[in-house]
Amino acid sequence: MFDPEAMRTFTISDDLPASNISALLLDREGGLWIGTGYELFGNQPGSGLARFDPSVNDASSRGMQTWTRTDGLLDNRIFCLYEEGPGGG
Repeated sequence: MFDPEAMRTFTISDDLPASNISALLLDREGGLWIGTGYELFGNQPGSGLARFDPSVNDASSRGMQTWTRTDGLLDNRIFCLYEEGPGGG
């Protein structure tokens, strides 16, 4: 059930790689994966993939970890996220 008191907003100042979100996935461990793609207007490229870990309570990282092409992604534009079942493919 939606709880407006527990709602959290992420911005670039929270280490989100971009403001143009194109994919979301809540994983089994409670982590929120955030993919960025092209903005609808302006054609700004995506800036990669991020994962927010709500269990991290560290002001320096804010629980946000990011990956880009520099880290090995094939592209910074992320349009779909999928979590495999237990044990993988």
